[in-house]
Amino acid sequence: MTSAWSIVLGSFSPDRSEGAGQSFEAEAHTALFRAQAMAGLSGVSLERRGQGLVLLYGSFESGAAPAAQRELAYVRMIEVGGVRPYEAAFLAPPGAAAGTMPDYDLATVKARRGTRKPLYSLQIAVYGRPDNTDPTPQDMASFRASAEEAVVRLRREGEQAYYYHGPNRSMVTIGVFNEQEAGFTSRFQGEGAALALARQKFPNNLLNGEAVRERVGGSAARVQPSRLVEIPD
Repeated sequence: MTSAWSIVLGSFSPDRSEGAGQSFEAEAHTALFRAQAMAGLSGVSLERRGQGLVLLYGSFESGAAPAAQRELAYVRMIEVGGVRPYEAAFLAPPGAAAGTMPDYDLATVKARRGTRKPLYSLQIAVYGRPDNTDPTPQDMASFRASAEEAVVRLRREGEQAYYYHGPNRSMVTIGVFNEQEAGFTSRFQGEGAALALARQKFPNNLLNGEAVRERVGGSAARVQPSRLVEIPD
């Protein structure tokens, strides 16, 4: 397993194979060849994570490192045959799962929709250490698995759920809302109906499946409410 941050170019899992009669392993190796031969990327590799494979590029000391940000911007702009195959690429920490279900990954939403305009989602759950100390690799594997399992369960219930794997914790969110739907424009007073319904159904932001009590200012303790988060580019 890599010991540094990498750029995730794609992920492949048994239930996401798209080639006619082609296994996800074959898809992954085809993607590796294309990255090397057609996109001109050296230093790409496949790594097994969970039951799937991820296509990785580069090695950086942190996701915030200038070199990492430059390479990410470069990779996202690569064109092959008139399209940008890595427009949804993102930086992941050591051992981070790209997610076995890219369509449910919040980090890919804006690229797949072809927009850079602000978009928001309602965070309803966090999986991480309650004491905010650095998690172990085993902790992170558990957090990521729990977040993705929660998203699958919510999707089966008809919810537009997403996961997001951060460097120390994983989050679960509901819905995609533009600025008007989020109530952030002067021409629209208040949040839209879809967001209001989501808040009604998911009023709290749970930590590892449990309610968290917090104090705001000098007020009495309350259960931490669900909250809007901006979807990353």
